[in-house]
Amino acid sequence: MTIKTQILRDFRQINFGYTSAEQEGVDAPELLLDGYLDIHGISDAAFMGKEFLVLGYKGTGKSAVAERLRLMHQNDSQIFLTQINLEEFPYASFSQVVKNNDSPESKYPAAWSWILLIYIMASFVKDQLMHHPNHEAFDDTISALKEMGLMPIPGLHKIVRYSSKSTFKLTIPKFLESSREKNEIESSITAYVENLKKLVCDVRTESKHLIVIDGLDEIVTNETSQWSSLGALIFEVNRLNILFKKNSVSAKIVLLCRTDIFELIAGANKNKIRQDSSVELDWYSDPNAPSKSMLAKIANLRARLAFGCDIDIFQDIIPRRIYRGKYKRLGKDGRSTIKVLLDTTRHTPRDFLQLLKYIQKCCSGPSITEDNVKSGMREYSIKYFFPEILDELEGYCTGEEAKEFFQVVGSMRSREFSASQLHKAAASEQSILSKEKIDTVLRALFECSAIGNVQKQGQGRHFLTYRFRNRHATFNMKETILLHRGLWRALNMPSDPNWDDETVDPEKLNPA
Repeated sequence: MTIKTQILRDFRQINFGYTSAEQEGVDAPELLLDGYLDIHGISDAAFMGKEFLVLGYKGTGKSAVAERLRLMHQNDSQIFLTQINLEEFPYASFSQVVKNNDSPESKYPAAWSWILLIYIMASFVKDQLMHHPNHEAFDDTISALKEMGLMPIPGLHKIVRYSSKSTFKLTIPKFLESSREKNEIESSITAYVENLKKLVCDVRTESKHLIVIDGLDEIVTNETSQWSSLGALIFEVNRLNILFKKNSVSAKIVLLCRTDIFELIAGANKNKIRQDSSVELDWYSDPNAPSKSMLAKIANLRARLAFGCDIDIFQDIIPRRIYRGKYKRLGKDGRSTIKVLLDTTRHTPRDFLQLLKYIQKCCSGPSITEDNVKSGMREYSIKYFFPEILDELEGYCTGEEAKEFFQVVGSMRSREFSASQLHKAAASEQSILSKEKIDTVLRALFECSAIGNVQKQGQGRHFLTYRFRNRHATFNMKETILLHRGLWRALNMPSDPNWDDETVDPEKLNPA
């Protein structure tokens, strides 16, 4: 008789990654190459597909898309990838790039084309396989851009600042000096842009050129000019991509955008772009089949890198069920560990992988116990999830107001409450927060899935509404509000038999 021995694998050896995709790309590139789940085939669609807009909430992996593309093609001499980061973009200067009295709807698209076409031209210059039927025109234009200080690319911020200065003067390419268009082009970036478009449309190459725009995660503002410029960016990227495709230009612009920012941008054709040209990073899956979750698959991919073989850590390493103390002694069934872990996140890769990292930190040896899981969940709630939610509120309130808000919530000692109860608690605590500010924060928290609405339907049944479960879900200020499970331990919420992770029946939760 053969006795099978189980190999003890050390959970702590698995590298689950970093909160920053850029950091991961530098320190553990294998995670983005072999430990990456490409749920929508974005790596291929970026070059070959019609999709150019990647939508997702914070933590869903938009920046990981950019880093993966960079790593996949960094040694390919026929792929030219340029990354543009809009973090701390100078919007005030941007509004002055096109110097006329036209409305933003007229000025901003031309300003974005000016910037993006300069990047495209700079990419073509590096390509030895690039051919242009009018070399003189192309070379003269590159020389003119160099004379203006715009090539080699000095950086996004400098392009905007140089172009917006009152002293900035357009340099006309030599081949246009005797043209009837010279005077028009010399005084107008809009006319210059049209000339750049004509040049780009005649470029031919066997190489592929990709511009990837990231950094929209950081933008939360009430300034109308910023929202107008972002709307113009999306629509101008769409127009340029269509222009490139119609003229068989081997170039494409990919835009990584937060879903909630996209939904706040006005525009008559926004839904057409979303339907025809976007990919949405949605990781939420059937709560009744947690072992099939795409997030579990990512974790197992990274475990495979550590152990060199296929493995299901939720079956083979982590305890399959966890209990609330007394229930285990009474012989009652616990809850599925993988489901408890998923419920402690907003179903994003960043949340889920960070939770597993915190559980690792609570392991003192190669094996992992139920207590390790519970301790890791507590540490994750306090040290990761709560600070992450505070960051989400930037732009909606000050840091002091955010902390004050959660102090008031914590003082209520309840995981569920109404908006009116919260208003009363703030008044009794003599809080600095006005009713209007509290309501603003509540709406922002719903958008980032830190709170949800709950409708009690009798016999222990509840109907939950969270943004991460349904992007069309809307916040109802009049319904009961429920704090996300990830916040419970951070806010030291008391035990509640109706909502305990280990006691609530998952079959009685009907996700909206």
